[in-house]
Amino acid sequence: MGKPRRPKQRSEHRKVHGTTGRKKKQITHQHGKARKEQVQCAVSELGVVVNSYSAEWLNKDFDWVYANEIVQVGSKVRAGTWVELLEKNGRVLGFGLYVHRTEFSGESSRQEESLSERMRVAVYRFDRKQPISDLRSLVGKRLQSALKRREQVCKETQIYRLVHAENDDLPGIRVDIWGEAATVVFADEHLLVLQESICDEIPLFLEHIEIIYGHVRAEAGQNKPLGCLWKRSEEIQEQDHYIATELDCRYRLDPKRSPDAGVFCDMRGLRKWLAPHWGDKKLLNLFCFTGAFSVHALRHGAEKVTSVDLSGVYLNWLTQNIDLNDLNQEQHEPIEGDALKVLDRLRRTGQKFDVVLADPPSFSHSETGTWSVQNDLTRLVNAMLRVLAPEGLLILASNHGKLPPKQFSKAILDASRKVSRRLRLVHVHQPGPDVPALLAFPSSRYLKCWVLQG
Repeated sequence: MGKPRRPKQRSEHRKVHGTTGRKKKQITHQHGKARKEQVQCAVSELGVVVNSYSAEWLNKDFDWVYANEIVQVGSKVRAGTWVELLEKNGRVLGFGLYVHRTEFSGESSRQEESLSERMRVAVYRFDRKQPISDLRSLVGKRLQSALKRREQVCKETQIYRLVHAENDDLPGIRVDIWGEAATVVFADEHLLVLQESICDEIPLFLEHIEIIYGHVRAEAGQNKPLGCLWKRSEEIQEQDHYIATELDCRYRLDPKRSPDAGVFCDMRGLRKWLAPHWGDKKLLNLFCFTGAFSVHALRHGAEKVTSVDLSGVYLNWLTQNIDLNDLNQEQHEPIEGDALKVLDRLRRTGQKFDVVLADPPSFSHSETGTWSVQNDLTRLVNAMLRVLAPEGLLILASNHGKLPPKQFSKAILDASRKVSRRLRLVHVHQPGPDVPALLAFPSSRYLKCWVLQG
């Protein structure tokens, strides 16, 4: 569940005339510190007043308030309380859950907070007009609406996203379906106040769900498993893995230990688009994870698939997925290692592939070094092109929120020029209706995924 991003609030300078008549610049907002804005209304015990920049974005349907945007809070506001969001003139902007861990006690304490604390999400807005009085009813209505938007998706896959956070009006909450199991991912521990309502409502709409697992985003940004949150009966046992079908392939899944469980559902549409292109092709699948693309390619007639990942655990998982689909292991070559080093070795041995695919992580650390998609993408594309057969397909994806589309495009263009390869864009993949993006907030369209030929 990516963190929505907005344009950075620019430092604003207000000219102030001193007694000598010399003009001075007073910085009113810089380095994540809250603006000093005069509050023109009485603040209730559970009121939170935000600055004009935050108010502007709340009015644009952005449902997060960052700590550095808060001007004043009521006397009873604590992490985990439901609050009223206000402009400085008293206009109500909505109602939400306050999750900021640092007690707000004026501008002096705000100056002492670390930059990371000031840039934390402080409030998730859940309603624009009404106070939150019946949490279960609110959750139920929004789950029902989310499911209705996914009617067609449910017919073609058992693996999909039921709730995509604020894009489905439940900010900070992600719900994924993995056949008979579901996972709920909470972006903050204080959002666990919604756990009971979510677990009560999901089984009412999805009668096939037998068990629900939970995960919460921990301090270091990692996901912490919460274990089983709900099961339909005491006879239901927690399993080490579950089996579910996406399109015409079956996958081994582990929703108990990982919120991604083993398949990235936002790439399902690309797998569907590629189905008629796999016949008699050789695929090189880099950063393959548990190999959904590798399995899909073999299912649809690929001649040979080579899968590369740093993790031997994931490659073993991929081998199990191939067996699960009764596919030929002899047509698959797993390679454990650093993608760039493997690409160099393949180039030196003269190997070529009809399709070269990479969906690299934003960051990774290993014994061989550090990977950063922002710094290393051009180098990766360059190496991919050197093993791509003439008129082959180059497929590149990134979900890194800080990698803008222009930089993504430039990395590909720079790499193609270095190897004198003229590329044509033949397909742009966007996630399906189960991973929607609010029109009012373009950066929630986080995924960059291009299919190029040349």
